[in-house]
Amino acid sequence: MDEPEYMECGLIYVGDEVREVNGVPVKGKSRPDVLQVLQVRDGPIVLTLVPFTHRNDVTHMRAHFTTDPAKDPEIPCGDVGLAFSRGDVLVVVNREDRLWWLAYKEGEPPAKTGLIPSPGLQQRRIASNLETCPICIELLSTNVHAYNQCPLRLSYEITTTLGTYVTLLEVAEDLNISIGLCHPIFINDLGMRRVAAKFVPKLLNCDQKQHRMNIANEMLDSVRDDPNLLQRVITGDEAWVYGYDVETKAQSSQWKLPHEPRPKKTRQVRSNVKVLLTVFFDCRGVVHHEFLPQGRKLNKEYYLQVMRNLREAIRQKRPDLWKNKNWLLHHDNAPAHTSLLVRDFLAKNNTLMMPQPPYSPDLAPCDFFLFPKLKMPMKGRRYSTLDEIKTTSKEELKKIFKNLLLLSYLHSISL
Repeated sequence: MDEPEYMECGLIYVGDEVREVNGVPVKGKSRPDVLQVLQVRDGPIVLTLVPFTHRNDVTHMRAHFTTDPAKDPEIPCGDVGLAFSRGDVLVVVNREDRLWWLAYKEGEPPAKTGLIPSPGLQQRRIASNLETCPICIELLSTNVHAYNQCPLRLSYEITTTLGTYVTLLEVAEDLNISIGLCHPIFINDLGMRRVAAKFVPKLLNCDQKQHRMNIANEMLDSVRDDPNLLQRVITGDEAWVYGYDVETKAQSSQWKLPHEPRPKKTRQVRSNVKVLLTVFFDCRGVVHHEFLPQGRKLNKEYYLQVMRNLREAIRQKRPDLWKNKNWLLHHDNAPAHTSLLVRDFLAKNNTLMMPQPPYSPDLAPCDFFLFPKLKMPMKGRRYSTLDEIKTTSKEELKKIFKNLLLLSYLHSISL
């Protein structure tokens, strides 16, 4: 679809807020009042705009229905409508109108902002379809009980009351229907499924979410500009490795015959014997690792020494990165990592940094990839000394990257 003529200049987009017309304030005025101001003006028209990207009422919503503005007879202007499908994430930039909101799809440029029906308008349409449903009309005149069981009517009532209820039993009791009838409506008609809450380390506020998204977009833009960027990133973190760590539920499962009793296990806890492992790695493998000496604490002084050891390891193991001075350091926002002492050291040595959003372990390779793979084979085993823990940890580190290199080689020869 071609862009409207008023967008061809590149200075005005759907969603911009008009504050003044030729110096006359129009904020808060109705559309007829603004049109009247435009009609009495001769010559060029000067508009004072506030771009929607600078406004603070932006919100994200997931679409629960599919719409095509070209087939919508109620949309004021089909050319500026936004087509979207169920499941798309929409960035809503204006909700002032009762019926039509302004939004664009997440991942697309804001210039593609268009009109979308508001939730109130969509519920009104569902209700209108319900009133004209031929099945409902026929059942209402012939069989009231069957009308009460009409899936279309029940789907609408469940949708409008769902925010109040959390169980099938409560919904079924409120609508006076059976659970057996309610369940397929949830699954088939509404496309819903019951899920458990996902555990996260911390619930982020709006500012933290926006900061996280900004950093992620910056990194994506950097990778698009330089496809080899990630090959120069060296990332690292610390983790405790225990003399005994409890098995996961999957690890403790066993095969049994039908006549055998179910195995049991007692409550267990991690041992007090532990050592702190610090690892830095890149796409080629481990660059540097070391263990926290007994009696020392993980503080800024210790981490400063780790940074010195890391630089020496890069000089020896990654001479190409050391010579070009184009490697990037990535670590999380732990206090020892972001201390003034460490930041001054990195700045004096012109160390390039890759940003890490706060409270985002899913964006830290050590947290979501390396340490889980390192600790999983060691769970359920007992190590009596620190030397045994260190030796096993180093062996598992080698296995991880050896398997990765093997998989990478097999993938390359299969292409």
